Amino acid sequence: AKTGIHRNVFTDICALVSDRFYFSDEKLDAWFEKCQLDSQSKGLLFASRSEVLVRIQNQLDGLEASHLRIYEPAEDQLLWHGEGVDTGIRARWIDGRPVIIRVLPGSAAERGGLRRGDEIELVNGEVPIGLSQLQTTSGNYSIRRFDKTFEFILKSAPLVVDHGPTLTRLDSQSGLLEISSFRSEYFKADYWRQVSAGLSAYDHVVIDLRGNSGGNIVASLRALSPFFCTPTAIGSLSMPRHAPSIAQSLPDDLDDQHQLQILEDHSEIPLFTFSNYGCFRGRTSVLVDQTTSSVAEVF
Repeated sequence: AKTGIHRNVFTDICALVSDRFYFSDEKLDAWFEKCQLDSQSKGLLFASRSEVLVRIQNQLDGLEASHLRIYEPAEDQLLWHGEGVDTGIRARWIDGRPVIIRVLPGSAAERGGLRRGDEIELVNGEVPIGLSQLQTTSGNYSIRRFDKTFEFILKSAPLVVDHGPTLTRLDSQSGLLEISSFRSEYFKADYWRQVSAGLSAYDHVVIDLRGNSGGNIVASLRALSPFFCTPTAIGSLSMPRHAPSIAQSLPDDLDDQHQLQILEDHSEIPLFTFSNYGCFRGRTSVLVDQTTSSVAEVF
């Protein structure tokens, strides 16, 4: 029964991507045929759930498209709603080792005493192989702090994560604008105007998009607007498989379904920043990493 479910899900994902991908040509047809064949492979007979997910992701990677990923329900809940079972550890690979760059407030990691800068050597006696593992895995953590090793026991727990934009001071002339997500609720007009008004206190703003997996297109355009001051064309979205139809532009409206409908109805959508979100004329620097994707790449 589980094998049947695995195959059905695999087949459905192949069909969904083929039907909704932004272009349609012989390359996509060949990919769909290969994806369908893999979904019926005898190798799935004894595959675990995680192994099936890896195989599906391998097929998606074959399209070489940015941000084409399959998410587990728990990952999806954390990404789009900020809720999930989490250790509170946020780490980055530095010199081949995972180093904690942030400990989320109210998390198991904060309660357990982990700190920014801690180097994670072992998790349950094994060398960690992925950063996402550190966000969810309970157990014994061997931590290198300066020249000493400490043992911590963590139990991941339900956690609500606030990914809203924050502006903090780095020094007398520079500020740090951290944008962890472009989810629509974080860029409501009045709130974003309040945050962007603080930019005027600095000559230089560092915009940190590391770990930002995207979100709402208009939210990213609102975030860009203070750095252009007046409505400015910054590019366009293209859907070659649709019949030729150019939209005027995306309205300054955060409604996700409205944006999706405009994408469905047109083959090209010009992207413009908006007015009335402030004007910063100082120097900017933008930080990205391998996880910066989707509309965060547009930014």
